[in-house]
Amino acid sequence: MASALEDFITAQNISLYRSLLKTETQPGKRRILLQLLEAELTKLPEALKRFERTRITGLR
Repeated sequence: MASALEDFITAQNISLYRSLLKTETQPGKRRILLQLLEAELTKLPEALKRFERTRITGLR
């Protein structure tokens, strides 16, 4: 089970990788960024569920 901190880090990583992909032109670096993004996205569904529960209960 991931903590709120891990969920936050996952969301920040996703945002960062998406941002970097917008400007990166080198195929090798893009491939690495896509791999990193994919790895973070696999963590997302459970993280989003926890985020939504926290937001709904007003603990945010």
